[in-house]
Amino acid sequence: MPKPGFRHFVGVDFSGAKSPSFQRKAIWLCRGVGLTWEGTKVLTISELRCGLTRRELFKLIGDLEPDRDQGVLVGLDFPFSFPRGFPEGIGGDWAEVAAHLAASSPEEFISANAPPFYGNLRRAVLTRRDDRFFAEARFEELRKTETLAQGAESVFKLVGPRQVGKGALRGIPYLAKFAKERPQTHVIWPFSGQTAGPRVVVVEIFPRVFMGRVKKSVVQARLELLNNLRTDNVIIPGHVREAALAFPDALDALMGAVGLWYEETQKDRLASYDTSMYNDPAVRREGWIYGVDYP
Repeated sequence: MPKPGFRHFVGVDFSGAKSPSFQRKAIWLCRGVGLTWEGTKVLTISELRCGLTRRELFKLIGDLEPDRDQGVLVGLDFPFSFPRGFPEGIGGDWAEVAAHLAASSPEEFISANAPPFYGNLRRAVLTRRDDRFFAEARFEELRKTETLAQGAESVFKLVGPRQVGKGALRGIPYLAKFAKERPQTHVIWPFSGQTAGPRVVVVEIFPRVFMGRVKKSVVQARLELLNNLRTDNVIIPGHVREAALAFPDALDALMGAVGLWYEETQKDRLASYDTSMYNDPAVRREGWIYGVDYP
């Protein structure tokens, strides 16, 4: 099977916010184009922007088209699925979970705030994680891939600056729509199995996998990270650099695009995953964070 090749890389810092006005501030998108210049592989950042709602973001992704011989790699930073226990309760595999969320309303899970979800405001009271629930029920709090990604939060957590639960509940229905309506051009990895030929491949990313333990809240740390990119054959226009330095969310989107490019050009990442990974029930049910090694 021919391995996929990519020329365009898109990193997205996603948001599970309900308000469209807040989505426009919190969602950042970065595009980069991979080129070879005098035998050296380089990435040119062509765009870093906010101002999109979730609907507009996924419309943009849906309109992406691969080149004749090279695809587009898109990274979204929210969990594409749930740990063991939750999928089985709905149907078993990812397609059924995604279809269920698309057919129902994610808001039902968020407003109910019932186990296994926790942390949302309910009647002005912050609900806490129920240790007994995870101990007694056949639910895991983390997915297999999250146990291997340092710092990953549980998708069941619905509150806090690093919570990803609302993003998953409000983002997965859009993935289900791609899987149903655009199977010839858009691939949701790893649920589609190994990818061949030029496609728009959508993967789950966790920016910390690419960035390491950088303290994004510290301006000097962001500056050092951006300076290091200059030596890694990444061409960043001045206005992009300024935005990434000023806004941590913008930096996440930038590093998403850079990380995708680096993993593919230096490690041949998608092609490097062993075929046995796609037969692993946990991967087929829970998904996998791109860039995390499969044991």
